[in-house]
Amino acid sequence: MCESLWYGMPITHLLAFVCLTYFANAWGALAPSDEDLTDQLTETVQFLSQGGYWGSVLVVRDGQVLLDRGFGDADYRDTPNTPETLFEIASLSKQFAAAGIYRLEMDGLLSVDDPVSRFFPQFVGEKESITIHHLLTHTSGISKKLGLPYTSDASRDELIELVASEPLDSTPGEVFVYSNIGYALLAATIEIASGMSFEDYLRTHLFAPAGLEHTGFIGDDRLRSMPMSSRLSTQGIGPLAVDWAWSWGYRGMGGVITNTHDLLRWHRALSTDQVLDASARDRLFEPFLKNYASGWFVATNELGMTRMYHSGRVAGYSSMMVRFGEEDSAIILLSNGHTNLSRVALALEELIYPAPTVSLTIDVRGYELNQYRAVVGTDEWAWRVARQQDALTLTLINLLDDAQIAQGTQIARVDVPLPVAKKLGNDLRRVIENKPADAKAQASTEIGIYLYAYEGKQSVAIEGVDFRVMPRYSGQDGDGNRIVDDRITFIAIDAARSFWPVMSKLSDQAAADLLEDIEDALGEP
Repeated sequence: MCESLWYGMPITHLLAFVCLTYFANAWGALAPSDEDLTDQLTETVQFLSQGGYWGSVLVVRDGQVLLDRGFGDADYRDTPNTPETLFEIASLSKQFAAAGIYRLEMDGLLSVDDPVSRFFPQFVGEKESITIHHLLTHTSGISKKLGLPYTSDASRDELIELVASEPLDSTPGEVFVYSNIGYALLAATIEIASGMSFEDYLRTHLFAPAGLEHTGFIGDDRLRSMPMSSRLSTQGIGPLAVDWAWSWGYRGMGGVITNTHDLLRWHRALSTDQVLDASARDRLFEPFLKNYASGWFVATNELGMTRMYHSGRVAGYSSMMVRFGEEDSAIILLSNGHTNLSRVALALEELIYPAPTVSLTIDVRGYELNQYRAVVGTDEWAWRVARQQDALTLTLINLLDDAQIAQGTQIARVDVPLPVAKKLGNDLRRVIENKPADAKAQASTEIGIYLYAYEGKQSVAIEGVDFRVMPRYSGQDGDGNRIVDDRITFIAIDAARSFWPVMSKLSDQAAADLLEDIEDALGEP
């Protein structure tokens, strides 16, 4: 099993196709206008897996099914994968353990803010400050190195004793460290608080109310009559999904067996009071450290939409699920192959929710370019921010050029649609607030315009610009020497060329001023 893969780097320029269409009824036949987008989604899955995707894929936008099919074989012989095929979902299972905890809180059997010593009296001393919330958010301070083998025959109490006997790596609540054993402790908490087995509690209080009739756990004989995939390992074709290790080295953190249709039902249940009430759902999806909530990472995409996501990988299986908080939209990928599912999910998202276009114009005809076709300004160059209806305009001006200011001209201008501007502001705030402790304070600004990719031009207009905000710049100078610069760095990227025409290395004050200006402009009606 592994932690969720980084999910957020734009790859729009890898795709030559997008589609802006509307879609037919869920589970129904696709209308002709939907077929192109469905084909594009299918081609993207195959392209990014080099034609070798094995598993099933379900894509839904605004309640409408866009892609719902299997790829490759379930048994690596002659039984095809279908939307009904069952897969193990590995770490994507953590969301169910987390939901079980919030269901117990709804029923008054615990509080997420309870110290876990309420259920594990062996937790004394420094461990008495660990709360259930810390386990949910991977901030308990328990060492990532702790755990039991998946095949261990150790009991639940032996698991608890193992953790109780080892020192913490950090103070609870202060550091995010992805912890599988923390979710095994959550499974133990569910058993102790409910008086039921972990599996029976989830079946009764989560799976049944959500209508998950094809969902269970490793070792669940009820699932054997259903279509099921096999594991693939370096030793060849392995056992069925249901036939694998199931112990206290794996409970809570993995081991759920399901298919894409049941995960869609679960996604929809999490948008209603079907399983959890509104308060419990809000807490389930409230991020704490490193964008991690409870069994889900939670972030904002370039359209300003809330994205909840998690991945999983274990012994021949991988999974990825993305859901969008404001819409009945989800991307669900289950696989018994080797494709990078995070990359596929991002490409599918950019097809169903294309990012708004950011445009950049540059005009340095009044400046002398150096040998690298670049011009660099220091503190006399500054960004100015203004609101233009549904966009923000960032203009780069020379504060010492009175003629330029009088004429209203600028060195560069970026027109940023509001959703992208909100994400830019959020990224800038996050970088400012989490600036590395070893970073030097910076009192000067350096902003560069780089044009060697534009065929001798000194004035260019670029459509399709991405942004990146970094806590420091690390790269090379023109002679190939390594550079590390502790200034907060704001880059405009020509997505079609993968080229950086504008790079701003901001002083601490300039970064704070730019953030304030963006937030003030976003607050305007």
